[in-house]
Amino acid sequence: MIWLCFVLFSWASREDPISLAMRLAADGNHQRAESVLQNISTEQAQGARGNYHATHGLLALEKEEHQRASEHFEQAIAAVLEGDDGPTLERLYLYLAKSQIGLAQFEDVLDSVNKSNSVLLQADTLQAHALYELHRHPPLWQHLNESQARYPDSKELMVRRIQLELTMGLYQSARRRIGSLILSKEQFLSLAADFQRQGDVEGAAWILSRALRVYPSPEIGHNAASLYLSLSNYSAAAQILERLSARDLGYTLAAAEAHLQSGDFQRAEFLNSRAPAGDEKLKQRLGIFLKMEDYARISSMIPRLQGSSLIKDDATRYALAYSLFQLGNYVEATTFLKGIADPIVFSQAIGLRKAIESCQQEGC
Repeated sequence: MIWLCFVLFSWASREDPISLAMRLAADGNHQRAESVLQNISTEQAQGARGNYHATHGLLALEKEEHQRASEHFEQAIAAVLEGDDGPTLERLYLYLAKSQIGLAQFEDVLDSVNKSNSVLLQADTLQAHALYELHRHPPLWQHLNESQARYPDSKELMVRRIQLELTMGLYQSARRRIGSLILSKEQFLSLAADFQRQGDVEGAAWILSRALRVYPSPEIGHNAASLYLSLSNYSAAAQILERLSARDLGYTLAAAEAHLQSGDFQRAEFLNSRAPAGDEKLKQRLGIFLKMEDYARISSMIPRLQGSSLIKDDATRYALAYSLFQLGNYVEATTFLKGIADPIVFSQAIGLRKAIESCQQEGC
């Protein structure tokens, strides 16, 4: 049976290699399709040059070689107009338009779509893309009205509508349209970028939060948390980062920091305890205890800090001195103030030293 399949395959290859290449390309076997086409000259393709060039073009399009794809589609169109076998002119002009999108030749896209005389969804989306890139908003608005009447369930047309409304400043309308719409991951990311470009950072974060419920990916979560942090919405950022930390401990300290900034010190401490050991964890823990004004626990950290490089950090030494001062341990507090050189921390150290001296002389 295997031998028979091989014979049939060999026979098909010799009998009609262009059709074979087309089938291979359609099945996703692009490398094999290219191998078949490489053995066919233009002269051998006479009579089927439309299929020959169209297949070459589609393979180039798949590899994002838009210029080569465009040239092959133009040759395919010319061949079909001369009577050679090939896809319909409608399809060829749409293929050409798609390659022209990749070349940012948006006027040519409109011309190709017009020549296709097509009412297919692909024609509508290509035309909408070109009009959007050319900033022709009134014609695009009218085109979308007509296209969405033909294809009311098209998410691609809806995304283009939302992008247009954002460009026109209709932010609330754009948000309402998104509603409960389930988009692809790429569409969510694209819309979030559009909201951000228009200055609606809150809207971008909202979209990514919605996307995260459908596609719980680190990329979306990281971007959403970053936007919420830029808005000082530490609580929202903390919730997202904590979910990410459940899968990747690398986010644990960031989640703890967001909780710390939001004022949830207990949650920050808990997450800090789950983070991998290291100076960054130790420094954050010190910061958490400072926020909690838990000076006794800071004092208990001194042995661990002395065994790390953090003890050389001026801000850390000042934090230890301040904590010991609050506990009334003035002598040891003074020892940590020695050697501070950072101008800002040095200025704070002078004030603390004076407070220590005052307490030592007059009591506190």
